Amino acid sequence: MSCLIVDEKLNSWQEISGNWPFILLGNGFSINIWSGFSYNSLYDKACELKVLNKFSQNIFKKTNDFNFEKILRILYYSKMTSDVFGQEKAQTLAENAYKNVQEALISAVSTSHLSRGKDGLSGVLKDIGDCLLEYKKIFTTNYDLILYWALSEREFIGFKDLFWGKGGSFPISDLSVYDNSNIVYYLHGALHLVVDSNGVCKKLYYAAVNNAEDIYKSSGEDGFPLFISEGKSKHKFLKIKSNNYLGHIYDEFSRLEDSLLVLGHSLSEEVDGHIIEAIKNNASLKRLAVGIYPNQAEEEIIEFKARTHRQLGKEKSIVFFDSATHPLTSPTLNLDEL
Repeated sequence: MSCLIVDEKLNSWQEISGNWPFILLGNGFSINIWSGFSYNSLYDKACELKVLNKFSQNIFKKTNDFNFEKILRILYYSKMTSDVFGQEKAQTLAENAYKNVQEALISAVSTSHLSRGKDGLSGVLKDIGDCLLEYKKIFTTNYDLILYWALSEREFIGFKDLFWGKGGSFPISDLSVYDNSNIVYYLHGALHLVVDSNGVCKKLYYAAVNNAEDIYKSSGEDGFPLFISEGKSKHKFLKIKSNNYLGHIYDEFSRLEDSLLVLGHSLSEEVDGHIIEAIKNNASLKRLAVGIYPNQAEEEIIEFKARTHRQLGKEKSIVFFDSATHPLTSPTLNLDEL
């Protein structure tokens, strides 16, 4: 029986680059550009804005964890346990805290967002758009506007996002692509996507607006923000399948063939198990290249590799590389100091 050897060594992107037509972008892609998207920064912003109440803040402090999705998962189990033990008051407190943390996350993302006029951003967006031309299908679980702005910087030349229906709507009955454009998919929604009162998903045209907070506030006039922020992967999946746009995208992701590049994504089974299941259960998807942030302990790199192999199964051929060597997550894109 062959034995899988897992070590701390990482290839460079240059060593493995080649035929990778599909890409999945996670939060690490956005954090590399703007650290304000990190969970610690979002927690600080939520407290500063006073949108995260004291009860919810205490849960973050007690767990010493600022990952909003993990806190949401804890609150879900707390609500469920309180229900089992007949603790109605505790159940209500957990339910209210769950809603508060969800709303605080959305508000913090929109207000922490870097402005469209940020020094150096235009050049970064151009570099991102140029690089993304290599990928025929681009999937992201990020809520922010970085990817959307990168495509708008190019006036969407070479790209489509499926929102070509009336008023920027998602035309469920007309999804054929008749040219060679690369397609962009927002797996968990985004700040610029809303669902109107008729259940129609559409895109807001705010590429030139400097302040993402203004986009989020104005979205209420057009519909409810399309934002998947549930703490458990199971609930994320249910929310995805209840929306025709997100359901279509998830199905597209589940049908990818041959090769997938994963960049800036933790592949956490707890919060993104639906993503892992889509990859694992797709027999047509045989190869993965997974970027790993290099500035961490060797033990953490080894643990990430072992966990990824265990989650995705031995049938997948997986190669790991230093994410800092990929042009989309290069340290040169960071704008924190500008």
